[in-house]
Amino acid sequence: TYDKEADAAYFKIKKGTVARTVKLQDWLLVDVDKKGVLLGVEMLFLSNRIPKKNIVSAFQAGKIPVAA
Repeated sequence: TYDKEADAAYFKIKKGTVARTVKLQDWLLVDVDKKGVLLGVEMLFLSNRIPKKNIVSAFQAGKIPVAA
């Protein structure tokens, strides 16, 4: 999913209960369960890396936006 107002994308990898969120970088967070299994990835400040028009169209097409 992409939240335009927050300028953040969330990629759900697996169902489960989030035990903690791990900050990998200022803009990259991962959610894990109590066993450390990856449940989701959140990318913040996405428009700083990819033009907004590309973000929206990529998510509508069901693709992960990648900077050119």
